[in-house]
Amino acid sequence: MGVPILDRLQLRDYQALFVGITFLLLETLLRVVTWCLPTIVLEFCKAQSQKVFSQLYVDQRTQPAKILQHTTTFKEMAAYWGYKSEEHIVRTQDQYILGIQRIPEGHSNKLVTNNQKIVDIFERSGIPVSAIRIDGCNSLKGVKPVVLLYHGLMMCSEVWMCNLEEERRLACLLVDAGYDVWFGNARGNKYSMKHTHYKPNERRFWEYSMDECALYDLPDTVDYILETTGAPSLAYIGFSQGTALQFAALSVSPKLNKKVNLFIALAPATSPKGLQNPLVDAFIKASPDIIYLFFGRKAFLPMTLFWQKVLSPPIFTKVLDTSMKFLFGWEGKNMTEVQRAVSYSHLYSLASVKSLVHWFQIMRASNFQMYDDLPTYSSKGAVIHTFPTQQIKTPIAVFYGGSDSLVNIEVLLKQLPKPVLVQEVKEYEHLDFLWASEVHKKIFPQIFDLLRIYNVHMTAMPAFKTETARLNVFLTDCLSLGCLKGFKHFELYLRGREELLLRVYNIGKPTSDRETSRRSYNSLSLAKSQSNALFSPRTFRNLSNGSISEAILPPNSPLDQELERDTSKTVFLIAGYARYKRPYVWLRSNHKRLIQLQDDQKIETDNPLKLETLADWKNQNIMLWDIIAEIISLSLSPPPANPFEIDHTYYDTLPLEESAVITGAMANFLQKVYLKDTPYADKIFEDIKIILQRHFAAFEEMNDALNNNTLEKSNPTSSNFSALTST
Repeated sequence: MGVPILDRLQLRDYQALFVGITFLLLETLLRVVTWCLPTIVLEFCKAQSQKVFSQLYVDQRTQPAKILQHTTTFKEMAAYWGYKSEEHIVRTQDQYILGIQRIPEGHSNKLVTNNQKIVDIFERSGIPVSAIRIDGCNSLKGVKPVVLLYHGLMMCSEVWMCNLEEERRLACLLVDAGYDVWFGNARGNKYSMKHTHYKPNERRFWEYSMDECALYDLPDTVDYILETTGAPSLAYIGFSQGTALQFAALSVSPKLNKKVNLFIALAPATSPKGLQNPLVDAFIKASPDIIYLFFGRKAFLPMTLFWQKVLSPPIFTKVLDTSMKFLFGWEGKNMTEVQRAVSYSHLYSLASVKSLVHWFQIMRASNFQMYDDLPTYSSKGAVIHTFPTQQIKTPIAVFYGGSDSLVNIEVLLKQLPKPVLVQEVKEYEHLDFLWASEVHKKIFPQIFDLLRIYNVHMTAMPAFKTETARLNVFLTDCLSLGCLKGFKHFELYLRGREELLLRVYNIGKPTSDRETSRRSYNSLSLAKSQSNALFSPRTFRNLSNGSISEAILPPNSPLDQELERDTSKTVFLIAGYARYKRPYVWLRSNHKRLIQLQDDQKIETDNPLKLETLADWKNQNIMLWDIIAEIISLSLSPPPANPFEIDHTYYDTLPLEESAVITGAMANFLQKVYLKDTPYADKIFEDIKIILQRHFAAFEEMNDALNNNTLEKSNPTSSNFSALTST
């Protein structure tokens, strides 16, 4: 019988293992000796080592970099950049005390579009100014859209505040754009090293893996944030292990899926292949007992914090650079040396050895699974639970690096439901998604676009004080919705400020305006069931106290006779006239198709339709799309499962720039409908995903074309969109 780990090694590996053990012992001895030395001796040695290092390497650190290197808390870093932060405490269900941070306000408490500096930063980053959320627009009154940022393995919230340039500081851009930004911290790191029963020097404090972080830390943090802010949901941006925790948490908690409206995964890790160095890779995939033998059962590599204090910052940066290349093969070419110096000073925070062992088990099994508590090599026949990530309902966007050795994108995409966006940055390594020099241009525009579309929450009933205010909202919706094209069952046309024409295709949308279908359509049952679709004269008299002249309520626009000639379409006029102070709907063609009349009865073309949505206008939160959905269901037999179904072939004919704009507007509208929790919400969501794939594919193709100076009005459905949909 072979011996675990030893059978994997060759002669040179035995030699390297011996050297590694020797180095570990020497490092421990040196640490003990250093710990025993007086402080004055340590400071002298530190200064001398810095002098020697300066002769070999040029110190490129700027003054801001030196200041940030020596900041010790998140609050100090936020204050340095001019932001006021808050400290919050979350107690988990298993009694861990987590410290989380919040930056509720940006540099301007007024309309942020008036702050030209902020606008300039967004423009330099390629982020449209429309991404700025003015006074929490599209949100609950007084409640800003919320974003939660979550760090990676052996990190803390400080990693989000390290970027030296304003345009590369994602957290600050989000705050200035009008978001309420929160920063999570996992148990065991410097902000979450407390338990109601156990102390950090006790082994039981460190008896946790990723399972506990996903089952308790994340859900409890989300619940606390939503309870504090009053928001119904939030957007989540995770890095590295921060993505793995969210994948795991969402997969086992249907309730959490309803509380997270968008999950943006930066450098996502679920099933890494392993480490770059073959010796270390073989070691970490060995028995957990060997890992525990080397590192104990408490915190992983606490000696790192000791050496960070002893070594001068430039030397510490070089040591970490060498370690990154040795373990992962990362070159760090996309980050400046000054940025690495600042970032590495805030890179490391404590985590449990058990969490590392959990990752090593995942690597060995090539499976995103829960922690295996069974003894090694004795678990035959036992099932180790895999996180059911295919059950996730929250929209997911994935950003990964083509040079990231920790991301196995093929395996990841097989584990997930179809993401709304998958974007590769070929030259990026793992840490580049936090601190790369061009990160603000390569991924920030897409992040803000996703947040604008998905991170929207609306009131159950807007508190409009007057009928005029409600009507103004209705007219605004008419303006935005009237510009959308690409619906399968209908088309919309604006006619002035107060009128919207709705043309419903009775027999399926034709392939062009000159071409119509000749299939038969039986509307007999529909006509009978809708015999009272129009107000009867008696009803009008009752409603108007006998004054039929007031009850007729004729539209401003006369009936267009030419509309009646095309029997394949039924035209409705939706209008919100100021004189009526509420919306009405008139049938403008094919009256006999929808209205069952007696032989001696005439059609009153100026009578508005009797719709349930219009009857509920004063008492319920009726939106324009609710009215359109009812009209579609009355006009088509059988009623479509999704009245707002998209004709995706329409977008195949659009020029590149037009496709990018129209698909973005359509996705924004569909999400508003989806958030209202209609019976067809699931089908709406499927269309949203496809539309967003087209939207981002068009933008990516435009960006490539602009870089190559070859932008043409071409169709975006060939290259990038085909690649995305196949993924």
